[in-house]
Amino acid sequence: MTPPVTEPVWSRQQWVYFVRFMDFVKIGLTNQPERRIRTLASTLPLPIEVLGIHSGNGADEALLHARFRDQRTRGEWFKHTPEIERMAIEGFSALGVAPEDFTPDVFRTAVQRAGSIAALAVHLGCSRSAVDRARRTSWDAPRIRARIVAYVRDAA
Repeated sequence: MTPPVTEPVWSRQQWVYFVRFMDFVKIGLTNQPERRIRTLASTLPLPIEVLGIHSGNGADEALLHARFRDQRTRGEWFKHTPEIERMAIEGFSALGVAPEDFTPDVFRTAVQRAGSIAALAVHLGCSRSAVDRARRTSWDAPRIRARIVAYVRDAA
């Protein structure tokens, strides 16, 4: 008899999560959010609060870590601030990037700061072709465009 087919324990879908512990917030990435939250809750001595879980990837997590670098205390832990809490609740829309914020000038500035399109792609954690698509079209690359605008704003 053939054993039943089961879903893999892990998923390719990734999630950026925000967990508050006392006056600190962990911004992390997982493909198993429920399991990760249970693990954190069992390893910390006091209760935790899940502030938000949003679909994302390593580049999104890196963008958040860079954005909140001044609040970083250790590793993926940051001082709790209203801005971090707003990001946790609202997700990436809290970056405040509107479609009209992405302009050819913003793109040129990002490439100049990074040194090249390839270097910008590495900094954003995506492929060069994703950056090229973000430059040429608006319908398939809004998150990449938001990252580029945030990169330029954060570097200013």
